[in-house]
Amino acid sequence: MFHAFAWIWLIIGIVFLPAAHVLRAGAKQQNGWIPVQGSILSSEVRFNGEEYFPCVQYEYKYEGEVFRGTLIRSGLITYNWKGPAKRVCANYPVGAVTTVHVNPADPSRAVLEPGGDINWLPFAYGFSIFSLVLAWLAFVAR
Repeated sequence: MFHAFAWIWLIIGIVFLPAAHVLRAGAKQQNGWIPVQGSILSSEVRFNGEEYFPCVQYEYKYEGEVFRGTLIRSGLITYNWKGPAKRVCANYPVGAVTTVHVNPADPSRAVLEPGGDINWLPFAYGFSIFSLVLAWLAFVAR
């Protein structure tokens, strides 16, 4: 039992970190997306039974066509308390005019805060180290 547990955590620890870097690189590409003016249609904190997350819907126009989006930032880390989600929603009150960053290759993809969540890589490193430590402990306990 411990042997299978160890291998699972070892694989997770090894695979998660490179995957996190790939996702982070994709989020960094958003910095080159086209900024356009948009408006906030809704902004609220939701709870899915485990975590609170900000839910913001916005509308923007790109090359004469109107689009709607919900992505605030890539890799947004959610928490099991309301505070962080409330702070994000406070930045985007209903009716506010804001900058929306639009993917010129696919204008239906947009984000309010390009570049991704700054907490993503520290979380990824911490999770990978945690997984590797669990694997090591399981191997040693055997």
